[in-house]
Amino acid sequence: MPLDVVDAIVVLGGGSQRNEDPASLPWFVLERLDAAYERYHTICAEQLLKGKGKRPKLVLLSAGTTHKPNYINHVGWPIGESTSGALYLLQKCKERVDAMTTMKKGKVADEKEMASWLTPHDIIRETSSLDTIGNAYFLRTVHADPAGWRHLHVITSDFHLPRTRAVFEFIFACDKAVYNITYEGIPSAQRNKEQQIAIQGRSCKERNGLQAFYALVHDVFGVSCSFSSFNDNNNNNNDNEMAMYTRNAGVTLQSVHEWLFTQHLAYCTHEAMVVSSSTTDILMDAETLQTY
Repeated sequence: MPLDVVDAIVVLGGGSQRNEDPASLPWFVLERLDAAYERYHTICAEQLLKGKGKRPKLVLLSAGTTHKPNYINHVGWPIGESTSGALYLLQKCKERVDAMTTMKKGKVADEKEMASWLTPHDIIRETSSLDTIGNAYFLRTVHADPAGWRHLHVITSDFHLPRTRAVFEFIFACDKAVYNITYEGIPSAQRNKEQQIAIQGRSCKERNGLQAFYALVHDVFGVSCSFSSFNDNNNNNNDNEMAMYTRNAGVTLQSVHEWLFTQHLAYCTHEAMVVSSSTTDILMDAETLQTY
């Protein structure tokens, strides 16, 4: 799918900012945001040249996670992951305007130059999801379906991409719907030692989480397939096995909604919602944590 036809560029979250500066987000999240920022301007510049008036949206996913609190700002408000991402992108927008103004010796860029630039109205935050399944579910039900989006470009880190593809193809194939979704995994090679160790840990977690997701869709929704296609991070086949088998199994959004809000411990109300006086974490078992 050519990028200039996408309705929305979608960026998955991956952690909270550590201080008042949104640039304190995890480095791999910043790389996702930087890539989305560049893709957005490339698309808009191409559309401007072709005389097209359609601008894509840039959608930032994730409220946070249940096993790690979000950053609390200086006035006591928690800052969700998608909000942190939006603040970071707005900061980049301001820096671009400032740089252009300086280059033009105090003159603001003209309307034609700014026509392809990212604005606050182009950024949409998804503020309900707490894991990758929620990312896909709330993206579809809150934004994609009401807005009529059918062409999406999803950006995450390469170590997170196989599970992201599996989850998104499952959710977006419910009710036998057909979407045109492409995926981009930001490379995690060529890192310093600390980052390499972090990637190894996350990659192991992702492999376990992917297997847990396969078991989930088989046991709960009757979806089964050979999952080898998801091991290729660069495979952008939009009618892959997960989507095909999900449609064939007749999985509905209604059934996913029922499971999500009655069985998934991040979203349902349950007796195990024990909140310690010394932490905000909901106590969850290791199997549940692997779905994040």
